[in-house]
Amino acid sequence: MTRIGVVLLGMALVGSLPSLAKASASRFALFAASNRAPAGLPRLRYAHNDAEKMRDAFGELGGVAPENAILLLDPDGEELRRALAELRARARKNDGDQLIFYYSGHANESALLLGGSEELPFAAVHEFLKDENAQVRLALVDSCRSGALTQVKGGKLEPGVDIRWTFEQPVQGAVLITSSAAEEASVERDDIGGSLFTHFFVSGIRGAADSDEDGRVSLEEAFDYAYNHTLARSTESRSGTQHPTYEYRISGQQQLVLSWLDLPSFITFGEDLTGTYVVFDRTRNQVIAELSKEPGARRQLRLTPGDYYVKKRIPSAVLLQKVGLAKGAEHEVKDHEMHTVPYEEDVTKGLRSEVFRPTWKYGAPFTVNTAHTYRRGELSIGLWAAAVGLTDDVTVGTSVLGDLLLTPNLFIKLRLAQSSSLVWSLETGFSQSYWGRIADGAERSETDLKAGTTLSWVATDFLTVSLLAHWTFQSRPDVEATEWESQMIRVGGSLTWLLGEHDLIQLHGDGIITVVTPGNPGAVGDMDWGGTLMYAHAWNVFRIGVGVIRNVSYEELDVTSGLAPYLDLWWRW
Repeated sequence: MTRIGVVLLGMALVGSLPSLAKASASRFALFAASNRAPAGLPRLRYAHNDAEKMRDAFGELGGVAPENAILLLDPDGEELRRALAELRARARKNDGDQLIFYYSGHANESALLLGGSEELPFAAVHEFLKDENAQVRLALVDSCRSGALTQVKGGKLEPGVDIRWTFEQPVQGAVLITSSAAEEASVERDDIGGSLFTHFFVSGIRGAADSDEDGRVSLEEAFDYAYNHTLARSTESRSGTQHPTYEYRISGQQQLVLSWLDLPSFITFGEDLTGTYVVFDRTRNQVIAELSKEPGARRQLRLTPGDYYVKKRIPSAVLLQKVGLAKGAEHEVKDHEMHTVPYEEDVTKGLRSEVFRPTWKYGAPFTVNTAHTYRRGELSIGLWAAAVGLTDDVTVGTSVLGDLLLTPNLFIKLRLAQSSSLVWSLETGFSQSYWGRIADGAERSETDLKAGTTLSWVATDFLTVSLLAHWTFQSRPDVEATEWESQMIRVGGSLTWLLGEHDLIQLHGDGIITVVTPGNPGAVGDMDWGGTLMYAHAWNVFRIGVGVIRNVSYEELDVTSGLAPYLDLWWRW
């Protein structure tokens, strides 16, 4: 199953290639698509979507006025020839006009296949590219073939067939982009509702490719973005990887701007975000853009006013946010404001993106001795504790070791508020130990209750400072079967240093004061301290923590404390 390289971007110029201010020339465009197939090839499903997305992107950001754009769906050969001739007739070289021709559909080694016996020979596209009445001619042709899990668009070719547009004098320059190499397939996918290369090319035009953050997307930026992400995503396809190629022969080349990011309404992805974000247009019921975000960069997707979903996949669920974008408004995406939705409740089912695997720095903060909670559905099982996020704000857990030692227990952590740098939570819990009754014959079990609050401040990307205050109530019999109880207050804090994304050191300490001891009034006011020094490492879904701990406990009305080694192993996600 070979394929002609066929997202093909050819551009021919008379003279040098200008950078072109947005208002310096008119752009005229023809966007054509055919879902129809010739005998022996499957009907396509998303070619129309591809053409509409490309038209919208160039119309909203690429300087193509509505009256200068033609959308042609399922044309026959004669209709497409006439439309292409009409496009060519509108250009005036002396005015610096630019022509854009886009096509999505089937193809073979010599023609665009329009269904049945209808076709448009590549020679017609050659003539379009060599037409010197326009200063710039841009042809973008997306053709692929079909497969089992993904639709593969295109014609049946002999191995080694390749396409290279050829230009004769006096043309002085040309650019060619192909979505794949000569023997590779380009794919149409259900999860994005369109062709892979077009999907990423449009996302780039909308701002995802603005790597220098100058408010413009050049040809080079758009291609680089589409190349990298098409190559990465095509590895999931049975038809194999796609390697878009870029060739040019231009004298006096400067930047060709494809889009100007000046729509007044946009969605912003800040410097601290990382991962792949998909924007779903709720009105059009289609994916409108996809952005792969690296930390430290700031990106904006320019969109028309409307209703959107922004989603991000993590291993256990989907992060989802509903965005109503008003005219002239900006919405900044923040992970902590996105809701966690199980895969089965995803309103954009099937619209997959790359899975983002959270780290302690991005998406899965360290929860021990901090105010952070687990996300909905997130699960952790370890030597010391097991916990699950019931919602993004409520984590429920138990001490595994306590349960094994006949001490059933439960704790609940409730996140009350969170901003970009502050997190505030409450925590409460209880335990009921039956070990003494079974091992020592005590007449009653031991009970512990606790409640407290934690405030965490994310001071920098690598340092989190937390303040903790807890009240503890203990009630149990002593060795002489007399009952006693005590109440203590613990106040302290923790410093959590991130050493990259997978390693951290935490120093935690608190002071402990006894406030109520009916069985031993002389103990009121007794003070002591406890704490931990721990190094933790994350590897895939596994975590390990080692260090030293200073425990404080009550035995027979006496306070005891001492150092001990600390070890914890747990699985998260």
